[in-house]
Amino acid sequence: MKGKLVHIGDILQIILKNIKPSADKEMMTIWSIWKVAVKEFIAKETKPASLKDGTLTVYVSNSVWFQQLNFLKRDIITKLNQALKSELVKDIVFKIGRVDR
Repeated sequence: MKGKLVHIGDILQIILKNIKPSADKEMMTIWSIWKVAVKEFIAKETKPASLKDGTLTVYVSNSVWFQQLNFLKRDIITKLNQALKSELVKDIVFKIGRVDR
């Protein structure tokens, strides 16, 4: 018997909704708009990691990007919230960490 093929992303979305629905939904939304909100050249050097109490933690590839993005923090928050159509992100904490390119 052959069943309908289901994309793994669809399965993960269902599982995540049952674990922590609101927080995961917010992060999934941030991941989906990240490249557009911050532009692709910044997105390649960054990875949104978590959102807690309005503070978004973002991993950055190296110290040069860490420094530059701290200067751009206010602009990034504004662009993210515009794309989200909500004042969801109140602050961003940048950390040097693993970024999958």
